[in-house]
Amino acid sequence: MRLIDTIYNSNLLSINTAGILIPYEYASDAVDLNWSDLSLAIEHGLLCHQAAIEHAKIQLEGDDYLQEVLDLACLSPEEVVFSHSIHPFIDELAKKISEEDKRNSVDKWMFILLKWVYDHKDDFDDPFEITTIICGNFGYPDNITHFAWKYAPIRGSDLGSTKNVERAYQQWREFIDTEAKRWKS
Repeated sequence: MRLIDTIYNSNLLSINTAGILIPYEYASDAVDLNWSDLSLAIEHGLLCHQAAIEHAKIQLEGDDYLQEVLDLACLSPEEVVFSHSIHPFIDELAKKISEEDKRNSVDKWMFILLKWVYDHKDDFDDPFEITTIICGNFGYPDNITHFAWKYAPIRGSDLGSTKNVERAYQQWREFIDTEAKRWKS
């Protein structure tokens, strides 16, 4: 079993040990979200459970939606206060997502987290420390380790130099640009 499958299918591991809560609007602007993405994000505390209601209401604007979407959107404000009230609906909706799209959920959330930190880097004392945490949460994928450590050697140069920090920010930005094209249609 791949690490990504383990993360998706396990309550023991978390992809959000940094404790970052992403606004639904930010996430939905960054990627095309499906119910598997929402289920994973809510389970790991990346989105609040009310995001499922927002997503359902947006889907109701289209002509083609499932009964569970309507039921979820129609929950009363009193019911929405409790996250357990949404799970029967989002769990059922997530089951209808293809296995490939379920596996992609983990990669989408890695991208969203890294984009969020990059876009808000001035709000963190050390944004590279956060990328290191995120990198570890996702099993140190090759596509981000080259910029995830502020102190990683870059071609034998001075590790803390301004030039290396700028290079890491540039690589981080390139990752975000590449992944944005991948996840948003």
